[in-house]
Amino acid sequence: MMNNAFLLTFLSVSGVSLLSLLGAVTLFFNKPFLKKVLIFMVSISAGAMFGDVFIHLLPEIAAKSNFNLSVSAAFLVGIFISFIIERLILWNNCHDHECTEKDKRAFTYMILYGDSVHNFIDGIVIATSYLISPAVGLASTLAVTLHEIPHEIGDFAVLIHGGFTHRKALIANFISALTALLGALFA
Repeated sequence: MMNNAFLLTFLSVSGVSLLSLLGAVTLFFNKPFLKKVLIFMVSISAGAMFGDVFIHLLPEIAAKSNFNLSVSAAFLVGIFISFIIERLILWNNCHDHECTEKDKRAFTYMILYGDSVHNFIDGIVIATSYLISPAVGLASTLAVTLHEIPHEIGDFAVLIHGGFTHRKALIANFISALTALLGALFA
């Protein structure tokens, strides 16, 4: 059973990690078209993150913990830590015409760090699900896959918007996705 769970976990996490290469589709777009759709792709990325937090995560936390003061404080601390990380990386919420390449790159590295942590947790979720049963593991893999498709396309768009070349964005996004394998091994 354990060997089967390990194999299924490895196959599932590898498949989910390959979704990070969906950004390669944009290689077939010409530059003017890509420039037009890039802002929409970045918006989808932001919407996916907000939707995940406010439609999925917070209601789940509220249902399981009665959303007491400690949960509210933890949520507030999480927002505060995110703000501090952003400031430490020195990204100043600049607009395109005011941003330096350094400002944009710093933001993209913050995105890659957050995505790496996110993917690490996805790996843990998938691995522990397969330890329960193959059916639960498959269901978790499907849920993560459906969530990751818009997420990875959005991440790729943010990296391109931040000044990465297509090649560097694909490589960085894929390396970030591979942290899911580390999460699976950790579990």
